[in-house]
Parts: sequence; structure tokens; C-alpha cells
Amino acid sequence: MDKIVSFVRNNKKIVALILAILLVLIIFKVAINEVKEANNKSNRVNISEIVKNKETKIIYVGSRDYKKCKECNNVVKYLNNEGIKFVTYEVEDYSKDEYESMLKSIQINPVDFGYPAVIYIKDGNLYSNVINITNIDSVKTFIKDYELKPTKTKKK
Repeated sequence: MDKIVSFVRNNKKIVALILAILLVLIIFKVAINEVKEANNKSNRVNISEIVKNKETKIIYVGSRDYKKCKECNNVVKYLNNEGIKFVTYEVEDYSKDEYESMLKSIQINPVDFGYPAVIYIKDGNLYSNVINITNIDSVKTFIKDYELKPTKTKKK
């Protein structure tokens, strides 16, 4: 302990510099977390608003957690590669009650639903969906069957 006290007394400038650096890093970390939180809130899909405003949207429901959803990345990549415009509903961004409420708002029983999923809402009503996606073929068929047109040029 005496060595630490002695070091601090003899190296006040170095200690002050280290403390200043630590303070800046803490402030930086807090600022980044605030920006991420604000971004998450602004990116949250409000299904109730889509229904209320009678919008037509394709909604991808999935998870960033690969352990919970092994096929999720493939679905997103496929939709992007096909140029399909969609909004994302990341399950972990919502509470269980919010998740179940979202499903009920479009007349889907939460017990019957699994992700990854692609939901097609047309004029504010559930038009169709493909759930528990285990391979991209089911998404390809869904896109073809409902003639969901690309909104941009396909990525090569």
C-alpha cells in the first residue's frame, strides 16, 4: 500500500492523465449506449400503427441471437438479395407481452407462431405469412405466390 501512495505522490501528472482517460472512456461508453438505445427505439416496428394506418408492409420477424434462430440471417440475406423491401421485428427488442400483443393485433395465435417468419400485411390486414422457416425455399415460394415485387434492383 505504501508503494501505491508513494507512486501517486511522485507521479501526480501520470495519475491525473490516467484518471482523465478513464473518465473520457466512461463518458464515451455511456454516449454510445445512449445512441444505440435511441436507435433501437426508432427502429422498432409498430405493427399496431401499420394496421391502424391501413398500410401494406412485409415484416420480417426474427432474432439477432443465432442460437435462438439459426435460419434468421439466411432469410434477411435472401430478402435483401431479392430487393424485397421489408421492416424488421427483432423479437429481443420487445417484452413477451409486447410480442404476443403484436401477434394478436394481426389475428395470429402466439402459440401457433414461430420465427423466423415473414408476414405480409396488406391494407392493414394480415394477408398471409410464412412461419417457422427452416429453409429459403419456403420464402422463395411465398414471395412468388404473393407476387411480392422487388422495390429496387436485385443485388448481384
